[in-house]
Amino acid sequence: MILLEAAKLMAVGSTAGFAIALVVTRPLSLFLVPGLSPSDPAIFAAAIAVLAGTGLLPRHGHRPDALLAV
Repeated sequence: MILLEAAKLMAVGSTAGFAIALVVTRPLSLFLVPGLSPSDPAIFAAAIAVLAGTGLLPRHGHRPDALLAV
């Protein structure tokens, strides 16, 4: 249940972030080295995969006691 909710949030965030990144990379392409593409699909796929992988990792372990952390 929790993993499904996290996956839904990740899908919405990845879709919105991908769309925003495509829009923002166009003006920034002026600063790129000639020959580089501002919207390389492999880079976008790798970034989404890394963020999804870290976002969906199981959170094992316990929460430390707040008084002990201080």
